[in-house]
Amino acid sequence: MNRPLWQLLLTILVVGFVLRRAALVLGFDLAEEGVPIALVAGYGVQLVAGLLAGLLVAIEHRFVLPALATLGVAIAATLGLELALLAGPSRFEIASGTMALAATVALYAGLRRAIEADGRGDSEAKAATPDAGHSR
Repeated sequence: MNRPLWQLLLTILVVGFVLRRAALVLGFDLAEEGVPIALVAGYGVQLVAGLLAGLLVAIEHRFVLPALATLGVAIAATLGLELALLAGPSRFEIASGTMALAATVALYAGLRRAIEADGRGDSEAKAATPDAGHSR
Protein backbone atom coordinates (compact mmCIF):
# COMPACT_ATOMS: atom_id res chain seq x y z
CA MET A 1 0.00 0.00 0.00
CA ASN A 2 1.44 3.37 -0.98
CA ARG A 3 0.70 5.81 1.81
CA PRO A 4 0.49 9.56 1.34
CA LEU A 5 2.75 11.90 3.26
CA TRP A 6 0.04 12.94 5.74
CA GLN A 7 -0.33 9.35 6.96
CA LEU A 8 3.40 9.05 7.53
CA LEU A 9 3.48 12.37 9.38
CA LEU A 10 0.50 11.43 11.56
CA THR A 11 2.22 8.15 12.41
CA ILE A 12 5.36 9.98 13.46
CA LEU A 13 3.27 12.48 15.45
CA VAL A 14 1.33 9.80 17.34
CA VAL A 15 4.31 7.59 18.13
CA GLY A 16 6.46 10.60 19.06
CA PHE A 17 3.75 11.92 21.37
CA VAL A 18 3.30 8.60 23.11
CA LEU A 19 7.03 8.11 23.62
CA ARG A 20 7.58 11.66 24.88
CA ARG A 21 4.58 11.64 27.16
CA ALA A 22 5.26 8.22 28.61
CA ALA A 23 8.96 8.97 29.13
CA LEU A 24 8.23 12.26 30.87
CA VAL A 25 5.46 10.93 33.05
CA LEU A 26 7.08 7.63 33.94
CA GLY A 27 10.41 9.37 34.52
CA PHE A 28 9.19 12.29 36.61
CA ASP A 29 5.94 11.20 38.20
CA LEU A 30 7.32 7.96 39.58
CA ALA A 31 9.86 10.00 41.51
CA GLU A 32 7.03 11.88 43.23
CA GLU A 33 5.14 10.25 46.01
CA GLY A 34 1.40 9.94 45.84
CA VAL A 35 1.03 9.24 42.12
CA PRO A 36 -1.91 6.86 41.69
CA ILE A 37 -0.81 3.45 40.47
CA ALA A 38 -3.75 3.40 38.03
CA LEU A 39 -2.32 6.46 36.29
CA VAL A 40 1.15 4.93 36.08
CA ALA A 41 -0.39 1.74 34.66
CA GLY A 42 -2.34 3.82 32.14
CA TYR A 43 0.83 5.46 30.90
CA GLY A 44 2.53 2.08 30.67
CA VAL A 45 -0.32 0.70 28.55
CA GLN A 46 -0.20 3.84 26.43
CA LEU A 47 3.52 3.40 25.87
CA VAL A 48 3.23 -0.27 24.84
CA ALA A 49 0.21 0.41 22.60
CA GLY A 50 2.00 3.33 20.93
CA LEU A 51 5.13 1.33 20.23
CA LEU A 52 3.11 -1.58 18.87
CA ALA A 53 0.95 0.67 16.68
CA GLY A 54 4.01 2.48 15.33
CA LEU A 55 5.73 -0.79 14.50
CA LEU A 56 2.66 -2.25 12.80
CA VAL A 57 2.10 0.92 10.75
CA ALA A 58 5.75 0.93 9.70
CA ILE A 59 5.67 -2.68 8.48
CA GLU A 60 2.11 -2.35 7.10
CA HIS A 61 0.82 -5.29 9.12
CA ARG A 62 -2.80 -6.39 8.87
CA PHE A 63 -3.43 -5.79 12.60
CA VAL A 64 -2.64 -2.08 12.36
CA LEU A 65 -6.27 -0.99 12.78
CA PRO A 66 -6.86 -2.91 16.05
CA ALA A 67 -3.52 -1.61 17.35
CA LEU A 68 -4.51 1.99 16.54
CA ALA A 69 -7.91 1.46 18.15
CA THR A 70 -6.18 0.14 21.28
CA LEU A 71 -3.88 3.17 21.30
CA GLY A 72 -6.86 5.52 21.00
CA VAL A 73 -8.62 3.82 23.90
CA ALA A 74 -5.41 3.94 25.99
CA ILE A 75 -4.95 7.67 25.31
CA ALA A 76 -8.59 8.43 26.12
CA ALA A 77 -8.54 6.33 29.29
CA THR A 78 -5.29 7.88 30.50
CA LEU A 79 -6.62 11.37 29.81
CA GLY A 80 -9.75 10.50 31.76
CA LEU A 81 -7.66 9.16 34.64
CA GLU A 82 -5.62 12.37 34.67
CA LEU A 83 -8.75 14.46 34.90
CA ALA A 84 -10.26 12.26 37.61
CA LEU A 85 -7.22 11.52 39.78
CA LEU A 86 -4.99 14.58 39.53
CA ALA A 87 -5.89 17.75 41.36
CA GLY A 88 -5.47 19.96 38.35
CA PRO A 89 -3.76 18.81 35.19
CA SER A 90 -2.40 21.70 33.20
CA ARG A 91 -4.07 22.97 30.06
CA PHE A 92 -1.03 21.83 28.11
CA GLU A 93 -1.46 18.23 29.30
CA ILE A 94 -5.15 18.26 28.40
CA ALA A 95 -4.51 19.86 25.00
CA SER A 96 -1.65 17.52 24.12
CA GLY A 97 -3.68 14.45 25.08
CA THR A 98 -6.65 15.69 23.06
CA MET A 99 -4.45 16.38 20.04
CA ALA A 100 -2.87 12.93 20.26
CA LEU A 101 -6.30 11.34 20.46
CA ALA A 102 -7.46 13.35 17.43
CA ALA A 103 -4.33 12.38 15.47
CA THR A 104 -4.83 8.71 16.36
CA VAL A 105 -8.45 8.83 15.20
CA ALA A 106 -7.45 10.59 11.96
CA LEU A 107 -4.72 8.04 11.30
CA TYR A 108 -7.13 5.18 12.00
CA ALA A 109 -9.75 6.64 9.64
CA GLY A 110 -7.22 7.33 6.89
CA LEU A 111 -5.62 3.90 7.08
CA ARG A 112 -9.00 2.20 7.21
CA ARG A 113 -10.08 4.03 4.08
CA ALA A 114 -6.78 3.20 2.34
CA ILE A 115 -7.03 -0.48 3.30
CA GLU A 116 -10.62 -0.67 2.08
CA ALA A 117 -9.65 1.06 -1.18
CA ASP A 118 -6.77 -1.39 -1.68
CA GLY A 119 -9.14 -4.29 -1.08
CA ARG A 120 -11.68 -3.00 -3.59
CA GLY A 121 -8.94 -2.20 -6.08
CA ASP A 122 -7.52 -5.71 -5.93
CA SER A 123 -10.87 -7.43 -6.39
CA GLU A 124 -11.89 -5.06 -9.21
CA ALA A 125 -8.55 -5.61 -10.94
CA LYS A 126 -8.93 -9.39 -10.68
CA ALA A 127 -12.49 -9.24 -12.03
CA ALA A 128 -11.45 -7.07 -14.99
CA THR A 129 -8.44 -9.23 -15.90
CA PRO A 130 -9.18 -12.28 -18.05
CA ASP A 131 -8.04 -15.55 -16.56
CA ALA A 132 -4.78 -16.54 -18.20
CA GLY A 133 -5.35 -20.21 -17.48
CA HIS A 134 -8.43 -20.40 -19.70
CA SER A 135 -7.10 -19.57 -23.14
CA ARG A 136 -9.10 -20.73 -26.15
